[in-house]
Amino acid sequence: MDLAREPLASNVELKARLDRFADAAEICRRLGAVDKGTVEQTDTYFSMGNYRLKLRESANGEHFLIGYSRPDSAEARKSQYRLQRVENPGAMKATLSRQWGVKAVVKKARRWFLWEDRVRIHLDRVEGLGDFLEIEAVVGATPGYDEDAARLDVARLTHDLGISPRDLVGESYATLVRAGTTTPAGT
Repeated sequence: MDLAREPLASNVELKARLDRFADAAEICRRLGAVDKGTVEQTDTYFSMGNYRLKLRESANGEHFLIGYSRPDSAEARKSQYRLQRVENPGAMKATLSRQWGVKAVVKKARRWFLWEDRVRIHLDRVEGLGDFLEIEAVVGATPGYDEDAARLDVARLTHDLGISPRDLVGESYATLVRAGTTTPAGT
């Protein structure tokens, strides 16, 4: 398995604290987003300096090694990533843990919606941190859908979902877990 040989993808993403989980789900439905259900996920982040690498284990049996880079900023930002499907996540986690060390483990229940076949909206209940919303507009998801169009969609959905600047979060879940930042679920 060679993650570096996987195609590089990109999206424009935004993360925010979420005060009203059920209301956000209802707004997603009203906007015409397709409810894709909820999946339990465990992300194990490895200590690799400036490079970000995580193993995502999902209760639905879909496991991925995800290498990515993006700035830690609260506004919408471009992220570049590679995904590699993993058949034996236990063995992969053991190998990477021995080689690089574990930086953080994040457990979450992710309810996700797909809007206009190009934007993923995640409503996350993160263990020890609380509720969050992530918007990921996938550049190239449809023909002609470029970074500028993705940024416009993120801005529109930010408005429609009632996200204010005070709600925005620049850090990854791993960084928040390591810092011990907590928010009670549902607040």
